[in-house]
Amino acid sequence: MEDLDQVIALCTSLRGIFMRILQASDLDDVSGSCLYASILLQQSLDKFGGCETVIRGGDGDLDGGAADPSGNWFGHYWVEGLSGSGTMFVADITADQFEVGRQSWRAMA
Repeated sequence: MEDLDQVIALCTSLRGIFMRILQASDLDDVSGSCLYASILLQQSLDKFGGCETVIRGGDGDLDGGAADPSGNWFGHYWVEGLSGSGTMFVADITADQFEVGRQSWRAMA
């Protein structure tokens, strides 16, 4: 699980960097920025974390996304990957835009 700790550390760091980017752009929150955040996260985890990752999700209409508990689809993107030792994870540094558990990011193994 040591390499998953590195994934968590990178997610925490990248969340801070991404928030500073949004603030410099006069944006107040992460709503609507999940694809950009996922690109930053995916590239960074692969390059600096020794991971193999892919961006998942979609626009909510025709090609995936996320569904709420009522079954309504909406656009959203996140990162899924394998750590250096093969531990699977899901990471989302914009998950707090949803009312389910207001964490600033999530990594699930």
